[in-house]
Amino acid sequence: MSQEWIIDVLRDIRHYAHNNRFPGLAEVLDDAMVVAALELHERGEIGSVAERYVNQTGKFHRGAEEHWH
Repeated sequence: MSQEWIIDVLRDIRHYAHNNRFPGLAEVLDDAMVVAALELHERGEIGSVAERYVNQTGKFHRGAEEHWH
């Protein structure tokens, strides 16, 4: 079963945080989305979602570089 849904949930919560003036929380959730995508990618549960997320947002989680390749 695909676990990509977790990224959608985190995105929804991040959107709420951003729209309701919780900038710190929104930033942490942004990092959490990257970590989730990278870990799912490492487990072979998703393919290009992590790369697509980085390309769309321009954000790359600190420390994720060693896990990316």
